[in-house]
Amino acid sequence: MKLGIKIWLLSPTIGVVAFALLFYYATLLYPGGSYFDHNLTSFSWLQNYWCDLLDDRTITNKNNPAQAIASAAMLVIAISVSIFWIISTHIHANPKQHRLIQLSGSLGIMSMLLLLIDGYHNIGLLLAGVFSLVAFSLALINIYQQRYMHLFFLACVAIFLSLLSYSLFFSRYYTVALPMIQKLNFLVIGIWIIATNSVIYKQVKQKASI
Repeated sequence: MKLGIKIWLLSPTIGVVAFALLFYYATLLYPGGSYFDHNLTSFSWLQNYWCDLLDDRTITNKNNPAQAIASAAMLVIAISVSIFWIISTHIHANPKQHRLIQLSGSLGIMSMLLLLIDGYHNIGLLLAGVFSLVAFSLALINIYQQRYMHLFFLACVAIFLSLLSYSLFFSRYYTVALPMIQKLNFLVIGIWIIATNSVIYKQVKQKASI
């Protein structure tokens, strides 16, 4: 298998790792303040949302030097996850669903880029949620049919945490727990993408050697 194809197939994993590193670096630059505590002097993993890093001003109206890095992280993960959904059909049993999975998955992650535009936060979240739910649900059925049970379990947890996050955010109920649930959701989705990407890579590599 050529190097270019290997990089293409592994780009979702590379992107997830790059996103995590950029995300962490952005938290180090954040000057502090959250909806729950305006007196914070740095990013709080328990109280700050990921979106706090994307705003040009903090909750306390300070200049936010983390915005550029956080925005770059969003672009990296959007491109990487779009590629993931495109290549994910290598392990899906039903070819009739391939285009729908690729399209809905890509639209879902690209909708998240609306978070970078003032006034489009909630619209971006809603669009991302609807499209991603379609892609995840179809992927869930396919990986179950293929008996990738570890991927099936991770996908179930990811969907549950996503639905919980959306429910808490839009209902404004128990939002104090939302920042931590959001980050846990990111972690599970990231692990699922990397684990699924590994299976895809091995399967394509095996087919190429036949």
